[in-house]
Amino acid sequence: YDIKSNGLLSALPPVCCLLMVLVFSYIADFINMKEIISLTLSRKISNSIAQWGSAIGLCMMTFVPNPTSAVILLTVSIALTAGSFTGSIANPLDLSPNFTGLIMGITFGLGTLSAILGPSITGFIVTDETDRHQWLNAFYVAAIVYFVGNTAFVLFGSAEVQWWNDAEKVDDENE
Repeated sequence: YDIKSNGLLSALPPVCCLLMVLVFSYIADFINMKEIISLTLSRKISNSIAQWGSAIGLCMMTFVPNPTSAVILLTVSIALTAGSFTGSIANPLDLSPNFTGLIMGITFGLGTLSAILGPSITGFIVTDETDRHQWLNAFYVAAIVYFVGNTAFVLFGSAEVQWWNDAEKVDDENE
């Protein structure tokens, strides 16, 4: 067990994710400023690269024969999640500039459930840490969560300011 190489390998995915945040941000800003596509489509494409790309990477991990390939795929999968920053994470500001804090508080609060439930679900699936098939199932469950979550965003997501953003206007109309 080499703690130095383990530390470097553990740091690799978040470092790559940090770099990819810069890449996604630059590309998204360019596309949005030039109005090449709608903001809604831009958000959905970024999020799809992040979520579906990560889901594909996790599924591919189950087929690789060696640890090096698995680390590479895991790193790429985590790095791709950076697209969420220019996708669903930026989306509350589009929906309601007046209530962005509230929306982000609710969505991040709900998102934290995955951080709470994830280890428990993995522990339920993986009862024998040496059983490769149990780990494969855990990766498939994570991939399904990525896939289903992004599918909902693609089908129902929007970057249009919502009618309830202007609370005073809504109150005036109700009087």
